[in-house]
Amino acid sequence: MTPGPEPQAFEAAFARTLRFSRYVERLVHARPGLADELRAEGHQPFSRAAMLAALEGAPEETGSRLRGLRARVMARLAHRDLNGLADLDEVFATMTALAEECIDRAAREAHAREAAAHGEPRDGMHLTVAALGKLGGCELNVSSDVDLVFLYAADGDTAGPHAVTHAEFFAGVGKRMIALLSELDAEGQAFRVDMRLRPFGDSGPLVTSLSALEDYFIGHARPWERYAWLKARVVSGPAAGMAEQVQPFVYRRYLDYGMLESLRDMHGRIAQAALQRRRADDIKVGAGGIRECEFAVQLFQMVRGGADRGLRLTSTRAALEAIASRGLIAPEACVGLRAAYDFLRRLEHRLQYYDDQQTQALPRGPEQQAVIAAAMGFADYAALLGELNRHRTRVETTFDSLFERREALSHEFSASLAAWLNDPQGTPDPEGLAEELVTAGIVDAAPVARRLIELTRSRRYRSLSSTSRAKVEKLFPAAISAAARHGGTAEAATRLLDLLEAIDGREAYFSLLLEFPRVLERAARLVARSAWAARLLARHPILLDELTRSVESFTFTDWAAERAVLAAECRALAGDTERLLDHLRHFKHRHVLRFTIADLEGELPVMALSDELSALADIILDVTVAEAAKSLGFATLPPPPPKGGGELPGENPPSPLGEGRGEGQNAPSAQGEGRKSPSPLGEGRGEGQGYEIVPGFTVIGYGKLGGKELGYGSDLDVIFLYDAATTREPERLARVAQRVNTWMTTLTPAGVLYETDLRLRPDGASGLMVSSIASFHDYQVKRAWTWEHQALTRARACAGDAALGARFEALRDEILALPRERAKLLEEIVAMRRKMRSEHKHEARELKHVAGGVIDLEFCVQALVLAEGPSHPTLRENKGNHTLLKRAGELGLLPREVAIPAADAYLAMRRRTHESALNDEDAVKLAEGELEAEREAVKRLWTAVFGS
Repeated sequence: MTPGPEPQAFEAAFARTLRFSRYVERLVHARPGLADELRAEGHQPFSRAAMLAALEGAPEETGSRLRGLRARVMARLAHRDLNGLADLDEVFATMTALAEECIDRAAREAHAREAAAHGEPRDGMHLTVAALGKLGGCELNVSSDVDLVFLYAADGDTAGPHAVTHAEFFAGVGKRMIALLSELDAEGQAFRVDMRLRPFGDSGPLVTSLSALEDYFIGHARPWERYAWLKARVVSGPAAGMAEQVQPFVYRRYLDYGMLESLRDMHGRIAQAALQRRRADDIKVGAGGIRECEFAVQLFQMVRGGADRGLRLTSTRAALEAIASRGLIAPEACVGLRAAYDFLRRLEHRLQYYDDQQTQALPRGPEQQAVIAAAMGFADYAALLGELNRHRTRVETTFDSLFERREALSHEFSASLAAWLNDPQGTPDPEGLAEELVTAGIVDAAPVARRLIELTRSRRYRSLSSTSRAKVEKLFPAAISAAARHGGTAEAATRLLDLLEAIDGREAYFSLLLEFPRVLERAARLVARSAWAARLLARHPILLDELTRSVESFTFTDWAAERAVLAAECRALAGDTERLLDHLRHFKHRHVLRFTIADLEGELPVMALSDELSALADIILDVTVAEAAKSLGFATLPPPPPKGGGELPGENPPSPLGEGRGEGQNAPSAQGEGRKSPSPLGEGRGEGQGYEIVPGFTVIGYGKLGGKELGYGSDLDVIFLYDAATTREPERLARVAQRVNTWMTTLTPAGVLYETDLRLRPDGASGLMVSSIASFHDYQVKRAWTWEHQALTRARACAGDAALGARFEALRDEILALPRERAKLLEEIVAMRRKMRSEHKHEARELKHVAGGVIDLEFCVQALVLAEGPSHPTLRENKGNHTLLKRAGELGLLPREVAIPAADAYLAMRRRTHESALNDEDAVKLAEGELEAEREAVKRLWTAVFGS
């Protein structure tokens, strides 16, 4: 046992406890042994095991033992908390454990007494006790009642001679249990029990069967009850069946923005009631109080919890962390909300320690004010109020920001637009409407006017519900005004109107655009600058949700966490291939949209964008391989833990610019080249993260995927390798590879995941779907063409078995290190380039094929790697064209005045390629003189490498 404090130290601490808690003072006077217990054991928390031991004894003494245990726990907890020995986590955990053990003991004793009178229920059934409120969230305060709901599995009768129905039996159990917990005598009581959250409240039956609970949720429950049941969890008795009823009621499968209005109304009623009852000084229900903290968190849970199981948490603090990790709230707002919540809860506890009253009201008398201020560590009450008001203001500001309200548009414009569009007897007048749009800021208004008239007279529009149509009519002037603020082009306006049409009858998205003006603003900015992004949003309006996220979430991705989430979500969909394929596509769409926003807003440099797109492809490939293998009966395994005991996931997260990740694929430079995105085969993929692999099977990426230089619409060049020593079933692995390819390329309602190209495998299209690593080695050494070794310079293991991937990397380095006859090598590469030019004469203005374009630069780098790599190992590293050109300059293989401009030219070309993809250009067609200086730099590079 840990030794206790020195006597003098304890006496000072104990005096502090008695000063700050009249309740503990009364307990010690009534129970003299408590002081000795605190002296001996107050230096350590009251454990759950000690609680269980204290509750053992004769059944007839259960009530007394419950009350006695609470007194002991409360005395020790108050002493520890008021003297800084217990943090908030300990307070919550101790109070929650106390309530759980008391409830469970009372339930078991009540069941035994009822069974003695009426016999046992059929099938050994027991009462299910569900906790809601703060006990449900494992954040019970120190003088709280407990919000309980009593449930039972099914109707029936007991088996005794005085049989009763299950409803009668469990009602009897519930009544006995409440009496044991809440009976008040000279010792006090264990817990006050509040049953008002049960179905139909005080007018409903004390106990409810699971089937009756389902009927209640479907036919009678009110919207605010979803909020109450969000925290429901079983604290005693069987848990089976409850979650299946509760979760569909609380969490809708779609993004539930439609409930924002009811949640706002509920908050307004609570705030109004607080004012009417003169409870503005109440730190729970007053402005900026505990309730607003909880609302701010649970709003996100209720809106998104149906689509994101990771938000289905009962703890407010845990849910806040989950929300912040998803970028749904700005980091500074999260920190402020967490600090405020902790401060308010600590203050709440000190208000309750004072006299064991369930109160959150600030003290009014100067004596108690001084006590509470000192208990909180402040010199006086004024200082406490100052800090409290700072926290409450922060909470209020954050909470209000969640319910955005659009600045009122010009009433005249809104009314005028409505008049033009909504006169059922009027003849459409596109010219007059266009004039109105010009005054609103639309530059080329005629096509926008025609689109508006076409939309409002379409069958789809007229089939909308009256509620949805009313929302769309509010959105029309808002969309026109947003488009006007972002250039006012016909393209921007019509793309926004296309988006509104695509939403169709999904009212939640109309609510989202109305409730969150910044979403419509971001959508306008996005579609004005990118036809591709506009089309993506119109095809998948669910992606509008991404526009609610904080700016930081667009520019930094924790890929280890994302991989874990995707793997877990796909496991949950096992057996439902259609939903699995759509989920993979939605995962990709969501991230690509985030990258697009960051790219257009200048937050994601060109090479960093490619790093992120490549990391995304890696993860999707990795998970797809595992799921495809499992669907074919392969047993997957967790990967081995990292050598040397790597860091736990989430520790020391890398910064947005790559610090702390080591040298990346595209190491950061003064130009902001990029960041390292961890490979599925590399760091952060330790045991326990939920990733699965097919032993002895890996995916090798070539081309842009292999070089981590993917663009928005890039195909994936891949081959599949296996280790013959690990598996004797290459035919089955070929089926896995085929299924991976099919799943990637199949068109579903969510689109195509990726187009793939498998022609780089040994012997090309005529070769096997999967090759053993031994045969791949043999092919590369004996039969591969020079162009295949060129391709190998940009190859890497990007998914699957990390051990086999490492063997591939070693094999790649071995092949690139082979000495080559320089003159012959350069001649073959030049001949290959000459052949390509002749085959692509009609594409002579394309950036890819033009003289001094992308392919010329890539061939130069590949020639350098193959010619000089044997002597310079750093050139054999797959670090991307930009980095390898700079290394060649540093090594003296190229003049610096050639290498650096060529490297920078490559960045400019990549940037132009990304821009082209964002505007739906199939290829980058250069205008006369476009990128002329960059092309000249590449031509000089070609001359330096090939001599002509």
